[in-house]
Amino acid sequence: MIDASRYLLPNGDVRIPQRVVAWISRRARLDQLRIAARGMGDAELDAVLLACRVAALTVEKQKFRPLFATSPELERPSKWVSCSGAAAALDVTDRAIRKACDEGRLPATKTDAGWRIACEDLEHYRARRRRR
Repeated sequence: MIDASRYLLPNGDVRIPQRVVAWISRRARLDQLRIAARGMGDAELDAVLLACRVAALTVEKQKFRPLFATSPELERPSKWVSCSGAAAALDVTDRAIRKACDEGRLPATKTDAGWRIACEDLEHYRARRRRR
């Protein structure tokens, strides 16, 4: 076990490794907290949350493995996307996605709110479109 005192600085501040910040950022949704805290007048809080964001982005860019083993469901924010999310990912209109779902070219589940498209099905659809 790692000694926690190695992360505690003499003045009481805590030193957090980048990959731990990235893990905390994903799990605790620090981006949402950072956005909510903007303009509160606490410059130090804003600077620390921004530094956490930059550290997390650096780690994500380098594609380090997660700190803890997680199931695939927890690594992705969602296994599903809406028509608008799929349209944005493919750089097409919402209407084009709805039409592909209606015609069965893009597997999707019809709900009261619209179509629900599995991320995996969207990736297969994207690959098929590239081959044409």
